[in-house]
Amino acid sequence: MSAAERRRASLRGWALAALTGLAAVALRALAQPLLGDHLPFLIAFPATVISALFWGIGPALLTIALCAYAAATPLVPPDVAALDQPMQIGGFLVAGIVIALLCEHFRAPQPADAAPAASCARAASRRATSAAAPDPTH
Repeated sequence: MSAAERRRASLRGWALAALTGLAAVALRALAQPLLGDHLPFLIAFPATVISALFWGIGPALLTIALCAYAAATPLVPPDVAALDQPMQIGGFLVAGIVIALLCEHFRAPQPADAAPAASCARAASRRATSAAAPDPTH
């Protein structure tokens, strides 16, 4: 992949992460009659996971920031009381960052872990082959 293609893919990831965050805010606003002001981040958590798994930690942090900002804005439902905002939004920020870091860990290839597993598989295959073959000395 050329540098220009990587840049386009990166920009597309950031744009899709922003759309994911905005969609989460819109869906939560639509669920306001059902949920009231409870569970303000119900849809923000899955949006964070989606962004982190598909586009990486940077775009996931953008999704988290958009969802947190919307919760702090009084014009966008749900209405998080001013006294509750530090605890609820702060808790979401911490949990969202932890989720993004975990998703990034599972998203990234693990070359150090793959080499021993491949080596073990080859050794097991050799053992199985040698156990199935008759011993020529007997």
